[in-house]
Amino acid sequence: MYATQTKKRNTLISAAFLSPAMVLYLGFVILPIAMSIYYSLTKWSGAGMPEFIGLRNFQRIFKNKDYWICFGNTVQCILFSLALQLPLGLIFAYLLSRTKMFYRLFRSVYFLPAVISPTAIGTMFLIFLNGDFGPFNLMLKNLGLHSLTRNWLSDSGTVLYAVMFPMIWQYIGHYIIIFLAGVQSIPEDILESARMDGANSFQIFLKIVIPMLKNLIGVCVVLCFTGSVKAFDQAYVMTGGGPGVKSSYLAIRMYERAFTDNKLGEGTAIAITMLVFSLLFTIVFNKINRSEGLEY
Repeated sequence: MYATQTKKRNTLISAAFLSPAMVLYLGFVILPIAMSIYYSLTKWSGAGMPEFIGLRNFQRIFKNKDYWICFGNTVQCILFSLALQLPLGLIFAYLLSRTKMFYRLFRSVYFLPAVISPTAIGTMFLIFLNGDFGPFNLMLKNLGLHSLTRNWLSDSGTVLYAVMFPMIWQYIGHYIIIFLAGVQSIPEDILESARMDGANSFQIFLKIVIPMLKNLIGVCVVLCFTGSVKAFDQAYVMTGGGPGVKSSYLAIRMYERAFTDNKLGEGTAIAITMLVFSLLFTIVFNKINRSEGLEY
């Protein structure tokens, strides 16, 4: 009897402490998602009452080839981010953990771009990649590589990669700091034992560091994926998604349909497809990793 009462009291105490967080979560996450789902099923310009039209918004965006171009651009952004940000972040974090001189300076320098406004980064690269007076073309000319110069932000063959690079570069430092914390949490005696057994730095990195950071790498994969799905700032500042939709991501397409064309229902429908895309990836990725014995 006493044990049952104690258990009930502990449950009530736990609920009391959790209730503020649950209220905030419901108010700022669950409720906005539910409202977005509703608005995605309506025709609404932002003024007046929304008109319920069912799945017509989704039918319209899926039939529009511009949506699929933006979807393809977003997928490319995700793939390049996963292929560059995470490996480079992990490598630099390991090298930084081995650095004794100027450790604090290097750590600050690597992380500095991640705390700068994406709008400022986009503006900086807008000037840097300008086809007429940009430093990048000027550097190529000084190296005698005149044939490689071009209008990077108006050439349909290069514009997507030109707007993708600043975002990838900016957030490498973010993953360096995350991986650095993981590397520094590895017991030093394990690394020292490997060195005494004759392992070099590359072998330690490959055989010890990476396996011991698998859970952290998995978390960073999810963060990198969801962050890339939401890519917006740099590309919008540099090209506005142009020419046409050659450098447009799903987030830019959503913004333009909702706030430029005043079709909030259709814009919200695009946002819901982004949410579903991220959720599906996260669920599948977590299931694959659980089958391998990894937990996040």
